[in-house]
Amino acid sequence: MTKNATARHCLALSTWRDVTAQRQSEKERIIQEWSERILGTPIPLMPHLTVTNVVEWPYKSGQLSARQIEITDSEPSQLLKMLASGAWTAQEVLLAFIARCIIAHHLTNPLTDPMFDQGFRRAVELDDYHRRTGKTVGPFHGLPISLKDVFNIQGMPTTLGFVARANAHPLHSDELVNRLSAAGAIFYCKTNIPQSLMSGECHNFLFGRTATPYNTTLSAGGSSGGEGSLIALGGSPLGIGSDIAGSIRTPANFNGIYGLCPTNGRFPLHDAEQSNAGYLINGVAGPLSKSIDGLEVYARTLLSLKPWEWDSACERLPWDEQVYQETLLIGLSGKRQLCIGFVANDGIATPHPPIQRGMRETRAALEKAGVQVVDVQLFDGTEGMWEMITRIFNADGGKAFREEIAKSGEPISEDIELANPQDAMSVRQLLDHGKKILKIRQNILSRWQRTSSLTATGRPVDMFVLPSGCHVASPHGTMKYWLYEAISNILDWTCATIPVGHVDLLKDPKPGNGGDFKPLSSLDRDNWNLYSPELYSDAPICLQDSLPMTLAMATNVVVITDAGTLAPEIKDEIGAYSDIVGSRSDVNAPIVAGIWDLFDRKTPTESFTAEWDEMKYIVKGTAVITDTVTNQSYELKPGSLLWIPKGSRASFTKSKGLSTIYVEQRHGEGNFKTGSEAKASCDLRSKLATLIDNFVAENPSSLAAHKRAQETLAGGNTRSVLHGDPFALYMEGGQGPYLYSVDKREYLDFVSDYSAAFYGHSNPAIAEAISSALSTGFSLGSVTRKECHLGERIKRRFPSMERVRFCNSGTEANTCALVTATEFTGRTKILVFDNGYHDGTLNFGSGDNKLNFPHDFIFGTYNNIEANQKHISSDLAAIIVEPMLSAGVLIFDEVVTSRLHINGLQGFHKIMPDMTTLGQYIGGGLPFGALGGRSDIMALYETRTQKLSHSGTFNNNVFTISAALAAIELVSEDEIHRVNKLGDTIRNKISEICAAHHLSDLRITGFGSAIGLQFLREDRDLLKGLFFYYMLQHGICIGRRGFLFLNMCHTEDHVQRFLTAFQKFVEEFK
Repeated sequence: MTKNATARHCLALSTWRDVTAQRQSEKERIIQEWSERILGTPIPLMPHLTVTNVVEWPYKSGQLSARQIEITDSEPSQLLKMLASGAWTAQEVLLAFIARCIIAHHLTNPLTDPMFDQGFRRAVELDDYHRRTGKTVGPFHGLPISLKDVFNIQGMPTTLGFVARANAHPLHSDELVNRLSAAGAIFYCKTNIPQSLMSGECHNFLFGRTATPYNTTLSAGGSSGGEGSLIALGGSPLGIGSDIAGSIRTPANFNGIYGLCPTNGRFPLHDAEQSNAGYLINGVAGPLSKSIDGLEVYARTLLSLKPWEWDSACERLPWDEQVYQETLLIGLSGKRQLCIGFVANDGIATPHPPIQRGMRETRAALEKAGVQVVDVQLFDGTEGMWEMITRIFNADGGKAFREEIAKSGEPISEDIELANPQDAMSVRQLLDHGKKILKIRQNILSRWQRTSSLTATGRPVDMFVLPSGCHVASPHGTMKYWLYEAISNILDWTCATIPVGHVDLLKDPKPGNGGDFKPLSSLDRDNWNLYSPELYSDAPICLQDSLPMTLAMATNVVVITDAGTLAPEIKDEIGAYSDIVGSRSDVNAPIVAGIWDLFDRKTPTESFTAEWDEMKYIVKGTAVITDTVTNQSYELKPGSLLWIPKGSRASFTKSKGLSTIYVEQRHGEGNFKTGSEAKASCDLRSKLATLIDNFVAENPSSLAAHKRAQETLAGGNTRSVLHGDPFALYMEGGQGPYLYSVDKREYLDFVSDYSAAFYGHSNPAIAEAISSALSTGFSLGSVTRKECHLGERIKRRFPSMERVRFCNSGTEANTCALVTATEFTGRTKILVFDNGYHDGTLNFGSGDNKLNFPHDFIFGTYNNIEANQKHISSDLAAIIVEPMLSAGVLIFDEVVTSRLHINGLQGFHKIMPDMTTLGQYIGGGLPFGALGGRSDIMALYETRTQKLSHSGTFNNNVFTISAALAAIELVSEDEIHRVNKLGDTIRNKISEICAAHHLSDLRITGFGSAIGLQFLREDRDLLKGLFFYYMLQHGICIGRRGFLFLNMCHTEDHVQRFLTAFQKFVEEFK
C-alpha cells in the first residue's frame, strides 16, 4: 500500500472512529475502577436483556446497601441538612451517588465524563474543612451535582456531542461552575447530549445513545438527555441542564422527573458553550431533579449567591422568601382562590391519549382541592410558530454544523434534521423573524390578560397547565415535532415539567378507527397515527406549568404538587395497572406472559411433573418462581402464565396469599417458557404447513416446471440461492418493481435479483441500448470505443479505480483481484472473514472454502481488530472484505455495496482501497464484472510487463457494455439517496412495530436500500419460512433468508404495502 493510500486510510479512521474508541475506553476504564472499588466488581449486575423497564433495578439488584439507598433517595434539602450537621460526610454521600451512577450508566448510558477522582478529592477537602471548623464552606456544601456536557470545567472536555471536540479542554471553568463549587457543590460527572445539541433525541458518535429507564426502547430526550436519565435512576440528586427549545423539559418529560426552564437572564449561564447569547431566542440554564425540592434548592441557593454581580446577563432579581412563603400558604390554605388555565393543545398537534388522561386527572385533583380550572385557547395554529422557530434555528443553513463534522469526518446522526445551505437567512430575514417573535409574545400576553373574564377571582389565571409534548417518550430516533417544548422559549416564559403518571395499557387505548379524532393539521394526523399504547409502554406522563413570572412559578409548582397530594386516589389510579400486571422490570426472564394470555386458568395445588402441553396458571396472589438450576427467583404478578419444560419437577406452595413455585430439576426441552410461548411453538409448524399447502395449490405451473427441471439440471436449477422447498416460483417476466410468474400471479419484488435488478425490471433505456447493440452486430471479437467510455464513467464514479478491467461476473472480478494481489505482493496468504460472501466460489459462510480456488486463505472475524491484527504478516498478499482497513493490498468487494452511495461505501466512509471489484447491477442486469485499482497494481496487466494475462471471450461483449453505459447514466446521487431513504423507512418502521409488540428477538439490519431481517429465536428457521411464504401469499417477494434489496422503481406506496403485510405478520405470528 502506498504512503498516500495509508494516509487516506488513517485519516478516515483516526479522525473519528479511533478517537471515539479512545474516549470510550478511557471512560469505561474509570467507571470499572470505581465500580470495583465501591461495588466490588468492575461490571455491576444487570437485569435480563429482555427487561426494558429498569427504573427499579438499583433497588432490586441488591448491589446498594441500605445506607446508600437512604442517601441516594434523599431530597437535596435533606442531603444538605445531614451534611451540614455532620451526620453524613461528603465522602459518604458522594460514594453512594457514584455507586448508583455506575449502575445507571450500565442501564441507560447517561455519562460522558465520570469525574469521580476530582469529585472525591473535593469531598475530602470539604470533610476536612467541616471537621476542623464545624462549619460548611457554603450553602451547597457536599451536594453532588451532575452537569450536562455543555458546561465548561477546566481540565475536562466540552464536546457538544462532536467527535472533533472529544479532547477540547477549555482554558477555564464557567463562572457558574466556579461559584457553585466555591459554595460547596461537588461536580462528579458530565452527562450525554445529542450531536450538536440540536435534537430531541440523545445520541452522538462519541458516547452513543441514552434511553429512558422506564422503557429502554424509548428516548431519554434531548438535549439534556443524560441528565434526565441519570436523575430518574437516582444517580444524581440535582443536575444542571440548558434549554433553548425544550432541552431541559423534554428530558424531564421523557424520564418522569422535574425540570425548570427559567426566563432569559434569571439564572446564570455565562460561559456555557452554545449559549446562543444575543440570538432571537436565547438559551438558558436550569435545574433537573426527582423532586420539586431540588428545583427549589437550586433556585433559592443560587440566587443567594447574587449572580447579577458576577454575570452581566443576569437580572437583579433576588429570591424573596417572604413572597414565596405567602404564595405557598395561599395555595395550601385555600384562603385565596387560585385559578389555573388548562391549554389542551398548541393548535397544531393533539397530544396522545396518555397525555390527555394526565390532563384530565390533574384537573380533577386540582378541582377537588378547591382550585378553579378554566379552559383557555392560548395558541393559534395559524400564527406560524413552528415554521418560524425551525427557520430561526437553521438560520445559517447548517453551515456551522457541517464545518464542525468536517473537522473529524464523522457522519451526521440520523436524529439530526440538517438544514439545506440554500435555506440560510439574510440579516433582513432574521430581523423580520425578530419582529414576528415580538408580535407573538404580545398577542399571547394579551390572551393571558383576557383570561380575567373567565376567572372567579377577576384576575388573569395564576398559571397555565399544558401538555409537555404531543407524545410521551418517543421510540429512538423518531422525535420530529417539538413546538410544545419550545413555546416557553419563544415567549420567554418560565416553565416547569411535572410528572403525573405513566402510560397505562388499559386506560390509554388508541380509539378504534380514530374515534372522534379530528386532526388539526397534516402533522397532527401523522402524530396520531404513530400512537399505540404498547409502543410507549411504561413511559412517564408529564405536564408543563407556565407563566411569565419567575418567582410565582416556583410557588405554583408546589401548589399543584400538593393538590395531587390532597387527592391521592388520582395517583393511586395512575399506578394501579402496574400493581395488577407488574412493571416491565418484572419481565426479567422468559417466564412471565402477562395478563393477555387467553388460556383456561388452572391453579396448581400440589407437586406435579410438567408435560410439554401443560400450562399452569396463577390466578390470584403474587407468585415467586425459584429456579434451582440457576438459583434465581422471579416474581409473577396476578394473571401471569407459566410454562415449565417437559420432565421438570415443580412444587407449589401458598402461604398468606403468596404463591411459591420451586422448579427442582430440569430434564426437558429448553428453558422456562410462558404458556403463550409454549402454545406458539406447538402451532407454528402447522401454520407453516398450511402456508406451504396453499403455495403448492396456487402454483401448479411452477411445480410442473420444477419437476421437469429436476430431470435435467443438477439440483433442479443452476443457481443455488434460487432453490426452494418444495420448489421455487418460476417467473416469465418483470416490469418495473413487479415480477410475473408462470402461474399468472403478480409479485412486488423486494429481492431485485440481489441487486442485479437495481434499475427495476425491463428498464426502457437499458432495453433500448441492448436493442441498438443487437442491430449493429455482436460477437465482434474486437475492442470497441464503448468499453473505453464505460471505463471512464466508472473511474469518475469510483476514484480509487485508476485503471479498470472488465469480466463477466462479480465472482470473476473478485477472483482476478486476488490473483492480482498475490502477483503484485509476491505473497500467498489471503485474509478473508468468517461468513464473508464474495459471490459464487468465494463463499466463506462456514469458515471454510469448499469449491474455492486454492489460495492460502486465513480466516478473520468481523469487528475484532486485535484478533485480526495477528493475521497481518510478511506473507499476507491481500485482504478482501466488504469493506475494512488493512495491511497488504486492500480489496473492497463493492459488487453489491456500490449501490449504497454514488461513490460506493468507500466514498461514504472516505476510504481509498487499493483495489475495488464491481458487478451485478453495474451491467444493467446483464452478466458483468469489473476490477480496478491503483495504477501501479493494475500495471500488471500491461502487455509490456507480461505479468498477468486476462482473457475472456465475453469480457467486452457489446450487449453488456451497451447496457452498462445506459445504466450508469440512470444512477444519480439523489436517486441513490431516495432509495436509501426508503430502506431507512422500512428499518425504522419495523423497529417501531417490533417495539410496539415487545419483540426483542427480531433484528433489522443493513444500510440504505439493502436490508436484512434476522430472527434470533431458537426456532428461527421456522420463522423464516413462515415469513417467506406469508409474504408470497400477500404478493410480495423477499429473500428466503430475510434479505431485501430495493430498486429504483420502488416508491413509498410499495414500501407501505410491505410494512402493512409485515405488521399483519407480526400480529398473527408474534
